[in-house]
Amino acid sequence: MLCLRFSIWKVNSVYLVSLLVEHFFARNAWNNLGDMSPEEAMNEYIAAARELFPSWAQAYYTRMKDEETSASATGSKGPGPASKTNELELGEIHVSAREGEIEDLKKHMEAGVAVNTRDSRKRTPLHLAVDHGHLGAVELLVSSNADVDAQDDQGQTPLHYAVRREKEDIALLLVKHRADLQIKDGDGNTAPDLCSSAWPFLKPAN
Repeated sequence: MLCLRFSIWKVNSVYLVSLLVEHFFARNAWNNLGDMSPEEAMNEYIAAARELFPSWAQAYYTRMKDEETSASATGSKGPGPASKTNELELGEIHVSAREGEIEDLKKHMEAGVAVNTRDSRKRTPLHLAVDHGHLGAVELLVSSNADVDAQDDQGQTPLHYAVRREKEDIALLLVKHRADLQIKDGDGNTAPDLCSSAWPFLKPAN
């Protein structure tokens, strides 16, 4: 009879998995690992667990992905590079926007979810789609009447996010949908103020 017991914990950002396997062929499995590092041991045991319990393995990797993307953004204003968001702070439509899942976004909106729903940092799905560079998701959201001038809790609009991310194609799309170039964030900066590139469409009309 086979009995498998496992636990998961995290030490210095490394996930360790302890699996106790009781089987007359495998009682000394851990000892047989020799000088293998904890990371290598983890991978060996994860492979065994994935083969024996596919549903557990899927849940484990989902948990790892969620943890890796759940750290809060730093204390600096604005989205910052490669910003990370806490899953608990987001609605499903925000997660779909962040991941660029266009079909899921359509389903959420068809189900009646408001396109300008805010998360705990006052970001709309459009903020997150822009933040992660998903042009297709941005196109869908703005064509669905997403507020291109919505401001997050730092006063930044999706256009601020686009210039900080240096996403010229997305910034141009937002401007074509009449994003306001004069909105200032909490530091008093407009999106053009933050742009380090000479994008002509960000210059105010004479």
